[in-house]
Amino acid sequence: MTTALVWAMARQFAGRTSQMTERLPRPASVARSYYDGSELFVKFMLVGLSLVSMVVPLAIGLGLLNVSLSVTGFANLISPEQLIITAVCALIALPTFYLLGGYSLGLIAVARDGGRPIEALRTARKLVRGSFWSTVARLILLIIWMSILLAPMAVAAGLLVNIGYVGWAKLLFQYYSWFIILPIMYLYLFELYISLEDQSV
Repeated sequence: MTTALVWAMARQFAGRTSQMTERLPRPASVARSYYDGSELFVKFMLVGLSLVSMVVPLAIGLGLLNVSLSVTGFANLISPEQLIITAVCALIALPTFYLLGGYSLGLIAVARDGGRPIEALRTARKLVRGSFWSTVARLILLIIWMSILLAPMAVAAGLLVNIGYVGWAKLLFQYYSWFIILPIMYLYLFELYISLEDQSV
């Protein structure tokens, strides 16, 4: 469903710039989005796997920090030795934030431009160059908004689990994610991508 949604949005935003004020064309049908969007699946997954691989430094840093805290205990969290270890773990994890800030729009690039995954990542990096920190700030803002939107669903799902309706909680999570969270997230990313395109012209 994700690739169908992204494909439909890519067709909807095709050729659009941030200065255009005319009404967007009629969206593609659901059937066409699914059938034609399936061509995007492999490219989308390869870019997604590339982005996931960029999280490896963060995972290593958090793993080492967790091992250190399990040995020394949280009581020694502010000891000089633990502070040094924490700083080293932070340095190990730092490349993840740099890489994701530069390449996170690769998912939008592969859908909008239709190129190869490597080309999409390069395009995303070129767009972000010169606007890196502002792009990172807008991505952080997206995470904050997504967290706020997820809060009501998390509360409702928790209540359903507590009263024994685990299946309903799963359905709520799935449909809330599919029909609210993902569309809003990708609309935001497409708008960000288009604004960066205009700045690079």
